[in-house]
Amino acid sequence: MKVFPFPHPVAAFMLCFLLTGATACSDNGSDRNPAPEKPHKTQLISLKRACGGKVFDEQTYKEIVSSRRGGTLRDGVQADGVKYGMTKEASQHLGVEVDASSDAKVTCFVDGASGGEAELEVQFGWWPEAFPSKTPEPGIGAVFRSGDAFELLVDCRISDSPTASAKPKTLRGTIVDRVGLTDRTAAKILIASAREVTAGMNCSEPIKFPDPPKVQDGLK
Repeated sequence: MKVFPFPHPVAAFMLCFLLTGATACSDNGSDRNPAPEKPHKTQLISLKRACGGKVFDEQTYKEIVSSRRGGTLRDGVQADGVKYGMTKEASQHLGVEVDASSDAKVTCFVDGASGGEAELEVQFGWWPEAFPSKTPEPGIGAVFRSGDAFELLVDCRISDSPTASAKPKTLRGTIVDRVGLTDRTAAKILIASAREVTAGMNCSEPIKFPDPPKVQDGLK
């Protein structure tokens, strides 16, 4: 019986290339499935950079990440925290729509990589009551706590808006806290957020921003 010599590997590959095309050839002459693409990793940013980067200072950051639920934010928060931190847009809306019946606007939304309900969420809207202070100087009222929510009243007086009316109204900031913040830290976040929001509003007089006030139970 005549034995045919086994073709040289290079010659075999070239013959395969010419007959079937390069995609049908492999190192061993068999087809291989392409490697699956790696799943897209959720983009995370530091908590300190969330919500415009001016809400969470070093002390606040340490308290949040050392808490039971806030520890999940140590490795970063969803970049949507910037997307939903629409402070500029909220300021523009609140400065024109001076209406207590309008929806409050979210200015800060903090969530971890797993998604779900926000660990922290700050929003501002108009409250249909006069600012609860007898002093004529514009400022920030007490912080009130009700369950997991904290509220801050801000004396931003707007008179030249087309929707403004003679009925007294007060700007109200609210933070929903699922981390378990101390009262002082919740007040600090609200005040830092109020600084950013009112900076873009046409308040007729400058707002006085004191140190975090004492937190009281219930909004009177």
